[in-house]
Amino acid sequence: KSEQCYDHSAGHPSENKLYPIEILARDTVNDLLVGKINKKNNAFLNLSNEIFLGEDIIVAGYPLSLKINSKTIKVNKGIISSISGVDNNYSDIQFDAAIQPGNSGSPVLNQYGGLVAIAKSSITSAQNTNFAVKSSILKIFLESNGIKFYNNENKQTKSTIELSKKLDATTIQIFC
Repeated sequence: KSEQCYDHSAGHPSENKLYPIEILARDTVNDLLVGKINKKNNAFLNLSNEIFLGEDIIVAGYPLSLKINSKTIKVNKGIISSISGVDNNYSDIQFDAAIQPGNSGSPVLNQYGGLVAIAKSSITSAQNTNFAVKSSILKIFLESNGIKFYNNENKQTKSTIELSKKLDATTIQIFC
């Protein structure tokens, strides 16, 4: 199915560039969607094979972008607080890096630059109680739909600055 989405990186909504997006696969149970947008940037993130309790993570996205009138990516650090989500849902992790509305779909990376999860929700009545879909669930979803991905085999720690540059190159905000 083809839909229209807007790349918000241009700034003000009136300056947004319209891109057709081809929906390749959807998983409403795990809140995942894979779409193809024809943009010049072909950068991508590798998926992590491991997730550890207490592991340092970094989350990047475009929280509250319209409210604060900002087109730049925002990055936050934290740790994996639990290897399960609400009601012991083992498809999710819990993490404490600050996120707000607009972070749904944000990549969650480990210190090696591997995607460990995709941000999906928060408990608003608690501070920094956030949840994300594990990369292992994303892998199953991608494999089931014949979508190619790469595993992160790198075990060299990257600085927050290096990770932020990678996230800036691979993450765009879209409105659908």
